[in-house]
Amino acid sequence: MVFILSGSLNVWKTDSARKAISYFDALAYLCQMEKRLIELFVPQEILGHFEYEKLEETGGVIRIHLVEKNDPNHYPKSILGKGPRVLNGYMNPIELQTFPAQGKEVFLYLKRRRWKLEGSNTSHYNTYSFTEEGMKATKEFGAFLKEIGLW
Repeated sequence: MVFILSGSLNVWKTDSARKAISYFDALAYLCQMEKRLIELFVPQEILGHFEYEKLEETGGVIRIHLVEKNDPNHYPKSILGKGPRVLNGYMNPIELQTFPAQGKEVFLYLKRRRWKLEGSNTSHYNTYSFTEEGMKATKEFGAFLKEIGLW
């Protein structure tokens, strides 16, 4: 085996190494494409607070599941600076309808985290306003439905 330096990457010059690199390159590419596709369906306003979890397609319905980000910027303001916090499960998902794709209904499922202060039983969580008033649809889809007179 020959060990070569390629830029700042160390690469083993063997067929199995090339296959491994090809596999990881392909996997990275697929992950990048998946992220781009999700960005087509999910408004940026939501992606600022939630991360892609999974996609399900059954019959004529596409369900995109997103989970609230787990970082200090997304801890509920009611517990910031009040001591150690622990995850206390999740709220029931919020279901929002968004623009259809390929003749299929598309729904977003937003799973919010529930927190508590260590040693406390009181739950804390974030609230968001991603919907058009009186609708269970994203703001953009709700505005579209109102504009064409379907709501």
